[in-house]
Amino acid sequence: MNTENDLRGFVKYLDGYIAAKFLPKVKERFQYLEQRCYVQAKGDEYKFADCMQTMTEKLLNEEKAISYRHQYLQQYLYECAATSQGNLETITKCTRYTKDMIDKSYENFFKNAF
Repeated sequence: MNTENDLRGFVKYLDGYIAAKFLPKVKERFQYLEQRCYVQAKGDEYKFADCMQTMTEKLLNEEKAISYRHQYLQQYLYECAATSQGNLETITKCTRYTKDMIDKSYENFFKNAF
């Protein structure tokens, strides 16, 4: 078993998982908020711009936070695997924990950003 290659494969899997599960939802919510800003502006481009700016700033801040959490989780995963000494059960726990925490980080992202 090549733990490092397996972990790289898992990280690649996570990238695909995030893209498939969460990114369409982010896009959908952003479009909803854009429409909401448009309706609330009632034809006033300044109100629309203010609403969009506020929403975008909040979204960018949450996006930074989720990026930092993902960096932490990736480092955690590699350290956990390194200390597992090749124990498949331990590595499985590490990967499961990482995936669960990514799910939770996106749940928090949707709560805080939208």
